[in-house]
Amino acid sequence: MLKSKRREVHARIAEVLSGHRPKMADTEPEVLAMHFAGAGNSARAAECWQRAGLIALRNSAYREAIGAFTNALTLMSEATKARIDTNRAIATSGSGA
Repeated sequence: MLKSKRREVHARIAEVLSGHRPKMADTEPEVLAMHFAGAGNSARAAECWQRAGLIALRNSAYREAIGAFTNALTLMSEATKARIDTNRAIATSGSGA
């Protein structure tokens, strides 16, 4: 299958799943993440991977959480990564005030 056609298929699957199974974003965000990534929608895929990571953390599934957060980071723009690093630095520096 051509790459452009494969992107279209992933986009359509993500659209249908989001529309017909809206709770899937809260129960199986990794499935949506894979389709959004396949469709070339990195921002939406990263959001879903972050959600999957948070769910995994709540369930004490630490390896899965690390994998999901790593997937999210690889899809984020450099500006978003810089913002995350800045927030992390602020959080770890203490209140200071």
